[in-house]
Amino acid sequence: MSSFFPLLLLASIIIVWYQSVTSREQAIQLGKRLCAERELQLLDDTVALSSIRPRWINFNIYLERIYRFEYSLEGDDREGGQICLLGRQVLWIHLENQRTWYN
Repeated sequence: MSSFFPLLLLASIIIVWYQSVTSREQAIQLGKRLCAERELQLLDDTVALSSIRPRWINFNIYLERIYRFEYSLEGDDREGGQICLLGRQVLWIHLENQRTWYN
């Protein structure tokens, strides 16, 4: 029984790490697609995790992740945006200068 806990802990860490990697890739693809649809330029071709927190929904725990990214309207400016994921589900996307929220 004493060797079970470290294995369970290690498995949990690996699962959370893998979910973080796949969520980040999903956020990058969402940012690229959104910018392409709106004829914007996704700067640095990446997103950055700005917050993560647990959320309890119907007796299940999920991680809510908010990613920040920057985009350009005309190539010489920088605007900010955010993507919120709950597990693999997109909760919302916000483009600051566009005053648009996507649910």
